[in-house]
Amino acid sequence: MKQIILEVSKRETKLSRGKLNALRKEGLLPGIIYGREVEPIPFTADKRDLIKIIGEHGANAIITVKVDSGKPIQTMIKEVQKHPISGLEWHLDLGQISMTEVVRASVPIVFEGEPKGVAQGGFVQYGDTTVEVECLPMELPQNISIDISEMEIGDRIVVGDLKLSGDITILSEAEQVLISVVAPTLEETDESEATGEVSEATTEE
Repeated sequence: MKQIILEVSKRETKLSRGKLNALRKEGLLPGIIYGREVEPIPFTADKRDLIKIIGEHGANAIITVKVDSGKPIQTMIKEVQKHPISGLEWHLDLGQISMTEVVRASVPIVFEGEPKGVAQGGFVQYGDTTVEVECLPMELPQNISIDISEMEIGDRIVVGDLKLSGDITILSEAEQVLISVVAPTLEETDESEATGEVSEATTEE
């Protein structure tokens, strides 16, 4: 696995809101590293670097953080806080990890293809879009891909149907529904037929 490096600069522990906002205007993102082997380390990182890491490697990437000239720290993202109005990245929490100890994480589900049932008049209903797993950091997948192209009306996929490679334990409930293809309701069918009748009447006129 390619090593992902994030270079950051240590900052003062307590900064005023004005100073933190000034850093953000410069394109810097305030953050803190938490861990058992280190005291909380407040830092600033180039926001573009973080966005690039998440975009290329996902939110569960293993990030080697270099704080100034200190010893590199293996981390994972705990939380990216966003501004409630602008939606911009506002604060970054990183958690120190050990490569020999299991971690828990939410892994996003990626659905590939279009169910056959849609062509048959069915509708797709999405359930949970993430699955909670536990494994060693190196085993953690960026996402879980599911091919849904063969699904027909009445079919559904639950967490218990997932088959993951490697030594990964799924913590989510096995009955948790991820996706299903359902038949149209009577009301939807009536509306569709009514629309067709109106179209025919318009054509005849």
